Amino acid sequence: MRQKFTLIIITLMVITGTALSQPTVQWQKSLGGSKGDISNSMALTNDGGYILAGQTASSNGDVTGNHGGADYWIVKVNNTGNIEWQKSLGGIAYEEAYSVKQTSDNGYIIAGGSKSNDGDVTGHHGTDSSKADYWIVKLNSAGVIEWEKSLGGTGNEIAKSVQQTSDGGYIVAGSSNSTDGDVTGNHGGKDYWIVKLSGTGTILWQKSLGGTADDDAFAIEQTPDNGYIVAGGSSSVDGDVTGNHGARDYWIVKLDSNGNIGFQKSYGGSNDEAALSIKVTTDGGYSVAGRSASSDGDVSGNNGQEDYWLLKLNNIGTIKWSKSFGGSDNEEANSIQQTSDGGYIVAGFTASDDFTVDSNHNKLTPDAWLLKLNSAGVIQWRKCYGGTETEDATQVFETADKGYVFAGVSNSNDGDVSGNHGNFDSWLVKLNPDPILLPLQLGNFSAKQDGNAIVCLWQTLQEQNVAKFIVEYSTNGTTFTELGTVYAVGNSDNINSYSFTHNNPQTGNNYYKLKMVDKDGKFTYSKIINVVFGNQQLALKVYPNPATTYVVVEHPVSAKPAELKLLDATGRIVKNKTVSEGAMQTSVNVKNLAPGVYTVIWTNGVDKMSKTLMVK
Repeated sequence: MRQKFTLIIITLMVITGTALSQPTVQWQKSLGGSKGDISNSMALTNDGGYILAGQTASSNGDVTGNHGGADYWIVKVNNTGNIEWQKSLGGIAYEEAYSVKQTSDNGYIIAGGSKSNDGDVTGHHGTDSSKADYWIVKLNSAGVIEWEKSLGGTGNEIAKSVQQTSDGGYIVAGSSNSTDGDVTGNHGGKDYWIVKLSGTGTILWQKSLGGTADDDAFAIEQTPDNGYIVAGGSSSVDGDVTGNHGARDYWIVKLDSNGNIGFQKSYGGSNDEAALSIKVTTDGGYSVAGRSASSDGDVSGNNGQEDYWLLKLNNIGTIKWSKSFGGSDNEEANSIQQTSDGGYIVAGFTASDDFTVDSNHNKLTPDAWLLKLNSAGVIQWRKCYGGTETEDATQVFETADKGYVFAGVSNSNDGDVSGNHGNFDSWLVKLNPDPILLPLQLGNFSAKQDGNAIVCLWQTLQEQNVAKFIVEYSTNGTTFTELGTVYAVGNSDNINSYSFTHNNPQTGNNYYKLKMVDKDGKFTYSKIINVVFGNQQLALKVYPNPATTYVVVEHPVSAKPAELKLLDATGRIVKNKTVSEGAMQTSVNVKNLAPGVYTVIWTNGVDKMSKTLMVK
């Protein structure tokens, strides 16, 4: 009984600790008219604003230009959520947009499904208006159509994900059950249908992937090797699909640049799973989010009905960790993004108010539900956002101020929601940055090699009620263990310096972070720093390569500021950036550079590395 009572106390402490760190709403906007409007996709734009894509049936309120039935609804808002322009795109039948991205020319690429062959839509395949085609639309920066394409056959095609590729074209993923028109190779039922387009929407290649049952692709991303990673759900046990666990599984497929399968994996249990979001992570692996109703196979910890099911995979699809989150009712995770601290932000909906869900605004209807996880998939905070009606978050991003923004749908007009126009509105919410748990100001945190040891150094500029610093260590930057403890001054308005010595670390990469704990048991983490120990040197990594708009340079961590330079073929410096101490990667804007070959140089005055970069 004593052991059980202690477990209850620990559980309550964890719940209390996470509740203290929930970010608050900075602003929110309900966008739409009286007939129903949703956002299925949202992207950050280069001007600090946002682009939303979904569907509208309205012709009043914020909506103009409806063609009849349901249209694509594309909304450009500024950094405070005010509409700059909006467009209803489509024909007299039915359209719904599922994916939007900003393109390198500051325009937008949109993908979804259309059943029309009039208005803005041309080229629909077949005469059956109950069947949809992929409808791909390229807009300029003002929302004017530059080109549009209907892709498919006489069956049904719905595009769920689109991305501009490093060659200036586009990759599209969704599902198809056609065997004619633009579609070949169908295995039976619905297949993943992957289409590679040129910059003007011409099909370069297409692939039908799956088996004789239904297979639905929901997300695709280009990978650093110029291939693609695709996520969705498969009920097949034949064709391209192996390893099905029963019912529908997550089906993750790695393709090369020509659409050939590199690897494919089925993940799940004996009930239903669907992977709705996949992202390439900084370690070259993948994070996956969706839903699961299983509690066997690859899935454990299900709390009832469908839960968020999150996977961290390595670069060949092996599970590094698996997490189920939710309550006794239904949850669905629609979006996952890696955050600047190496953790993850996840968004979707919950209809529960128990287990890992608390403070739902109405136990009878879903709320938008956000989770912030650390790099090991442990919850740092969780929060329900919404009102007494229905909310769902379909896309989430970390913002430049270290806050978050999510988009989705709401038909509430209370709680966190105001301004509803009637029925469902597109709902855009900006959250403040994560609150700092402790009244502690951390100064510099660095580490350096000293003989056969690595010394971690940090300062506090102010301390109140601080108990200790736990130094955590990792050999891969993901899985951390406790290395040692340094006790704090506790209360001080002065600068206090601390150090910790790690003797005989491994040769190569060594990662450190501080867990800062106060006397009440609350804690927060520092950034992660990396030290390369011994003679092994990190290779300079530059991606995407070739590049069109930006590159990310992964480089060694320096104990002092370093310099990053881009040189053209004549040796002239065309970009020069200072790299902060402790930084592991730096982003460089190359969209204004002329196409050609450049040299990327990183130096800290002692070490120097270089890499060739192609700009297109």
